[in-house]
Amino acid sequence: MPKFDKTPIDGFSFWQGENPTIVLTLRLNRIDNYAFALLHEIYHVYMHLFNNREQKYISIEGAEINKCEEEANKFAKYSLISKDLWSAFLKQHSMISPHAMQMKIKQFAHQHNINEAIVLGFYQHDINLYSIKSSISREIK
Repeated sequence: MPKFDKTPIDGFSFWQGENPTIVLTLRLNRIDNYAFALLHEIYHVYMHLFNNREQKYISIEGAEINKCEEEANKFAKYSLISKDLWSAFLKQHSMISPHAMQMKIKQFAHQHNINEAIVLGFYQHDINLYSIKSSISREIK
């Protein structure tokens, strides 16, 4: 689904009749964000909606994070890259300038068979620096 103007929504999950339903937007049009949002909403379906079909979950950027959202965030992140592996990568490269990390990101992605754009997006998120120049395309085409 295309992005809604002035609406920071990446995903929405709810029960429709007899079926769980997940809707994703291309708000940021980035593979890392899309993969994260999909796994985040899948978690809500299986952990929260099966037992409470009246509940609805919507991922809004900047909204206060409650326990259910925090759980879904952790599941989404660590389903793509294991927590131990990611922590070790960040620790091993903590002294390298973020602007010099592109090759390390590519090597890590290749070594662990993870999309480079996902690794780059997670790295930028975790260090809170989105202005890193990179030849890695994160765009969904």
